[in-house]
Amino acid sequence: MAAQDIIIHNSLAAPAQASPDFRGFSLAKLENLGSLGVISEKIPAGRQGIPHYHREGIDIFCILQGNGELLLADLSADSQSMLNERRIPVSAGSLYVVPAGIIHSLSASSDSELVFINVAPPEHLTTDRLFLNQYLQS
Repeated sequence: MAAQDIIIHNSLAAPAQASPDFRGFSLAKLENLGSLGVISEKIPAGRQGIPHYHREGIDIFCILQGNGELLLADLSADSQSMLNERRIPVSAGSLYVVPAGIIHSLSASSDSELVFINVAPPEHLTTDRLFLNQYLQS
């Protein structure tokens, strides 16, 4: 690889160019590096992601802009509920590593959107994104 092959992205601008989903979240896939994917995501002010977990791989979150919370919880033995729930404040410049099997979701504070980079296996967006039944009911 040569210097001209280095990949450059504007991670703050990328979500603004993506179409928001039904929750108003904007997700821009920046790179698929085989075993790792890199996305930039924006959560609107006052919104929360759906708590979920992954069977394999870690999730790395780097907060670029805004403030919010990271929900973390252990998965019950029957995989149907959260145990030891805790909320950690997040802000620009913070980096969080979430291991497989830990329930997690990010939320934006009521007064600012939250923009972050997520580095994880590409399957975390498709086949390895597991939700608790209570969050799937309408």
